[in-house]
Amino acid sequence: MRKLLELRDRTTDGIGTDLELVLVTNAVGCEVLLRRSGHGIQSWDEKPPAERFIVAHHDLDRTDWNRLVGDWLRRVRAV
Repeated sequence: MRKLLELRDRTTDGIGTDLELVLVTNAVGCEVLLRRSGHGIQSWDEKPPAERFIVAHHDLDRTDWNRLVGDWLRRVRAV
């Protein structure tokens, strides 16, 4: 299953801070694709590059999600 979510920063003017989050699930985990939003661009290949993260189901209960997601957001902002 694949799901696209758009995340918008409403604490500022939002310029350059909107993100796209894609979750691709399978039997063993989830692939997370995160990137800056390419407003108005429909083609995946023409949008900004995505950072790719893998999350295994067996690691869900022993992961520091606050730290991990914070690291992901810092990586995407640095691109």
